[in-house]
Amino acid sequence: MRVSQVSFLSSVSEVFLRLISKQLSLKTKILRDSDLAIQSTDRNLKLVEICEKLGAHTYRTGQSALNYLDPKVFSDRGIQVQIIAYSNYGCLANHLPVSAIQTMAEFGPRTTSLLKGSFETLR
Repeated sequence: MRVSQVSFLSSVSEVFLRLISKQLSLKTKILRDSDLAIQSTDRNLKLVEICEKLGAHTYRTGQSALNYLDPKVFSDRGIQVQIIAYSNYGCLANHLPVSAIQTMAEFGPRTTSLLKGSFETLR
């Protein structure tokens, strides 16, 4: 993949993220790592640096992040990693992994409250 393709893909992802956030009435501020002048190129250190710049002491992520995430890098810098799982998807629970778009299509305006009340911290 070329740099221009990566940049374009990031821009497309950001557009979808902003649209989904708006649809779900989320008030979270969306930033790019470039907004924070992140120096690291290592994926774990980059996330740690983002947490530090934003004053976060906890990093929450899904189970699949364990395929690449090194919790020790976080804990060495005083950041707790919490692995979460979404469990209350009604008819979608315990089936194939679902995306925000699939959940929105299934549950419409109830999606935000469903997601807020359906995760558990595994560790």
